[in-house]
Amino acid sequence: DPEKMAEQLMQLFEEPFYVSEHEFFLSCSIGIAQYPESADNGSELIKNADTAMYRAKQDGKNGYTFYHPSMESEVTDFLRMKTLLHNALEKDFFTLYFQPLIDAQTLSLKGAEALLRFHHPDAGEISPQDFIPVAEATGAILPIGNWVIEQSCAFISEYRAKKGVPIPVSVNISAKQFSQKNLDQIISQALNHYDIDAQLLHLELTESVMMEDIDITLSQLEKIKELGVKISIDDFGTGYSSFEYLGRFPVDTIKIDKSFILGMHKEAHKKSIIMAIISLAKAMGLAVVAEGVEDDKAVQFLQDMGCDTLQGFYFNKALPKELFLTSVN
Repeated sequence: DPEKMAEQLMQLFEEPFYVSEHEFFLSCSIGIAQYPESADNGSELIKNADTAMYRAKQDGKNGYTFYHPSMESEVTDFLRMKTLLHNALEKDFFTLYFQPLIDAQTLSLKGAEALLRFHHPDAGEISPQDFIPVAEATGAILPIGNWVIEQSCAFISEYRAKKGVPIPVSVNISAKQFSQKNLDQIISQALNHYDIDAQLLHLELTESVMMEDIDITLSQLEKIKELGVKISIDDFGTGYSSFEYLGRFPVDTIKIDKSFILGMHKEAHKKSIIMAIISLAKAMGLAVVAEGVEDDKAVQFLQDMGCDTLQGFYFNKALPKELFLTSVN
């Protein structure tokens, strides 16, 4: 019974390992290939079990996966992306773009969201949907994510120097990055290095990230909030949408997922959902951002509903730092 054996092996990793009086917690990823379903010889069985193991890592580690032939192309793509990501940060293949955040009532610039872009000299422009999951699975997201925080603070400083006024910047935080015990220290160092008011840095976390472990989430959020940094729930309405925990989390802003905004003209129920989210946020003293705004009808509706901030192609796409500094006012 390979499934039972895999579970027994994983239980061994629930307890810490001790090396020279130091405590280590390790995760375990297991790939399983069976004879004769997966292969009919030893070398193929090992190869396919290895393929399944990579799939287990992609799925978040600390688990086991049975081999299936469909995994071959997935694992090939995973390994290719892993290779492309290798040393990409050191080689300056990453850059930040910034999309304007607009005050819903005055339609003036209110802030910006930092968006990571990956341009490889051979593979070209690579979508975040392709490289972020691999970066998460391999751990590369940690130095990349910390770099994004630092560069966002650098942008706030540069914008202040050029325009004479500060601008808030929102930064997306991944699950693995959020789980770092020293995340608050990393943020604090970046804020201090660039002499940035902590309230100018807004961290965006998805509902799924925040709901992974409630106790850890609360502890992490409280440490970040002590710095003065603002917290936003990204893609609200697409995850758990737990109203009970929404009241417990020390958040400042709800960001309505663009899937509701883009489809609201054709699907009336989406307008009702938007109205309900805005009403809920206002009742709880939270600000509301609507992303995916692409036409004047959406602008008018969101203004009428009391939305605070708008974001989308109607105003501007994400821009390179230099273009943002010279063309956005």
